[in-house]
Amino acid sequence: MLRLSDEEETRVSLDLAGTEGLQKRALNTYLSLRRRKGGCLMICGWEGEPESVRRRRSLGQTRLRLGGAVPLGIRGRPVVGTATATAGRTCGTS
Repeated sequence: MLRLSDEEETRVSLDLAGTEGLQKRALNTYLSLRRRKGGCLMICGWEGEPESVRRRRSLGQTRLRLGGAVPLGIRGRPVVGTATATAGRTCGTS
């Protein structure tokens, strides 16, 4: 499963999730440390047998990072109000 938002939808989603104050500053700091400004939110999720999920998730993460994606969450722990599948990972791109 893959969900990609454009920049405007990403901004609205973060606003609706209540991302403000310390949480917003932390996100902006995290992204600026990785030389990212703006960008789009991508939500990735995998389902299936655990070994298959691990393999496909690892391949996907490698490709996304090579393309400039920055991870915003870890497996099963969504951030800034986003939702992921049980074995998903949330990534931001610019």
